[in-house]
Amino acid sequence: MIRLSKNLLAISWVFCWAAIMVQAQPVPQLTALSQHAVQVGSTVPIQVVAVDQGAELHRLMFSHPEIVAKLQTEPATTADQSAQPKYGHFEVSVSPRVPPGIYEVAAVGRAGVSNPVAFLVSKHPVVSPEAAAAESTAGFAVPIGSLIWDRCRPEQKQRYHFGLTQPQSLVVTVEAQSLDSNAIPVVILRDEQGMELARSRAIKRLPAEIHYAAADVGNYMIEVHDFLHQGGPDFYFTLEVHVDSVATTPVTTTDSASATSSTGTEAEPNAAVTTPPSGTMADSLLRSVDVRQQMFRDPTIVPALGDWATRAGGLDLSCLAPLPTVETVHALPIILSGQFGEPSQPARIDFQGVAGQGIWCEVVSASAGQLTDPQMLLYRVRRDEAGTESLQLLTHQDDPPGVGTGPVTIAGSDPAFMATLPEEGRYCVLVMDHITSPRPTDTRQFVVSIGSPQPDFQLIAHPLFHNNDPAQARPSGSQVDRGGTLGWHVHVLRRQGFAGAIELTVAGLPEGVSASPVVVHPSIQQAMIVVQAEKDAAEWCEEIRIVGRALSEPSLRRVAWPATIQHASSPRRNFIQWSLVAQQRLRVGVEQEAALGMNWASHSIAVTPNVATTAVLDLERRTGGGGQCVVRPVALPPGWTIGEVTVPPDQTQANIAIQVPAETPAGRYTLSFHNETKIQWKPTAEAAPQEVQVWLPVPTLTIEVAPQ
Repeated sequence: MIRLSKNLLAISWVFCWAAIMVQAQPVPQLTALSQHAVQVGSTVPIQVVAVDQGAELHRLMFSHPEIVAKLQTEPATTADQSAQPKYGHFEVSVSPRVPPGIYEVAAVGRAGVSNPVAFLVSKHPVVSPEAAAAESTAGFAVPIGSLIWDRCRPEQKQRYHFGLTQPQSLVVTVEAQSLDSNAIPVVILRDEQGMELARSRAIKRLPAEIHYAAADVGNYMIEVHDFLHQGGPDFYFTLEVHVDSVATTPVTTTDSASATSSTGTEAEPNAAVTTPPSGTMADSLLRSVDVRQQMFRDPTIVPALGDWATRAGGLDLSCLAPLPTVETVHALPIILSGQFGEPSQPARIDFQGVAGQGIWCEVVSASAGQLTDPQMLLYRVRRDEAGTESLQLLTHQDDPPGVGTGPVTIAGSDPAFMATLPEEGRYCVLVMDHITSPRPTDTRQFVVSIGSPQPDFQLIAHPLFHNNDPAQARPSGSQVDRGGTLGWHVHVLRRQGFAGAIELTVAGLPEGVSASPVVVHPSIQQAMIVVQAEKDAAEWCEEIRIVGRALSEPSLRRVAWPATIQHASSPRRNFIQWSLVAQQRLRVGVEQEAALGMNWASHSIAVTPNVATTAVLDLERRTGGGGQCVVRPVALPPGWTIGEVTVPPDQTQANIAIQVPAETPAGRYTLSFHNETKIQWKPTAEAAPQEVQVWLPVPTLTIEVAPQ
């Protein structure tokens, strides 16, 4: 939906190899199932085929309650035996009441609950061809009206054939990255003589799609392969052939110009509640779409359109109007929709303002799936006695500043800024598109909003990466063992001038698991929140929510949108890709006690600026936790100095020296720390212990800074 490069972290090949060789904290990393697409109302066997740390996978969790999985069992071989669980093998049933769309599935095993991956519920029958048939010269016969589920193989082309008995219009759609696949599909349409008629390649998370009008009677062949000619279990895709009556107007084949999924539902972002003209971007913005069914889970949707569940920072579309075709001076607030034309012809919106008036200007386009890269400029409009107009540039923005930590960086292409008008008079905003290449007209739309700032914030949370090298980030699940800790990284997106402190809490935790509240200082955009399990906590695995509350306005509360790494860096692709997901899950593990327990001697410490203070961290060394520990601070407030502390294997206490600068305002602050150590960990009950280097989140520490 957005220029994908802005959501990726480029990494050197050296780092890519390092990411493969260095171990991190053991949690399941789910890559692929035997099938990610199921027809509504059906029951199919599904196997986990690509997973790391996937011992004893006994449960699949879906983001819709009426998609359920039953663990299969091995039949008993003797009369005195009972049936044994067949880990990783499930029977998945989709209720007829489940709407077609893209949901999520995560696997649960000994090491915890995995990262979620996409799971497609289709209204069409799902067909999985035999590999030999799809790779043969003749190809696999496509049943029209069905959905093909298949995989790219290295250096291979998959072939599918079908015939037409009358002239018809064809649409061939291949989805891949919208389903969390690693494939970049290329699709080619050929006639029965083998002549190429059209081809398309997927761009970003859009499908590879061919529109071919007025296909004659005869046989046709479809070829699909990965753009880099790679393949494997995680290079899966869906293929759908739609035929209709002959089109009266020829349709041009483009690379990924369409945003319609194989489920037949349009993949559009969050929405509000009015009825604009159908077929426009504004129409899609005004439609309510459950996040669990969104085709695109692009992180840049959140800053632009807001969290649909909370309306956080969302646009007020109740007064949406089309861009006027004649010169108009608007009164604020205004919200207009339009379409980019030639780069030399920017869209212009004039309005009347008063001295000292604060305004918020925002464009929504790329973040809503348009193939655009907008820029926005604010001018003071002046006219001399002869009526000659001159424009004085006040401010402008191309891309908004990003927020994030290495692999998870939230940065979009849609500009948004605040400004204060210097005097009473006429002003104008110019909006233009940097992209000059030809595109379909329905992919160049935008919405412009200008009005008084409404301070707000949004949150994005993801599991911590268990080392200090961003290049090693990879798909990660979550598990807190008895007596242990687990953390999430929370990004704060401050919108429309919001500059207050935010208190973070975790909702939905079971008995025996707790998390101390975290205060995010106004000068900080990132925080870590840590859950801690008691030694007698019971096994549990469900959804949790990270909630933020503005301390200056307690009624302003926002639920963090969960996120995850989709693909780690590798020698094949030297970037890390992440996306928003539907749910944040936590498993409390009881198979083994955490190797190391950590607690502060005092969870809250009073500090005077410019006076050194010591915080004491007590370590409880258990079986497998006898290694050296290095305790490091994370994301300190500006000007604070806290050095790392090394705790030898024979010691159980870390003394942390804290120095707060003299200019620090009085108030409550929260400090976060990592503990880098080596533990002995058993991947299965029968396996010998393995030494694993981990980065354990330390329970957060509250600092009360006294006034001077």
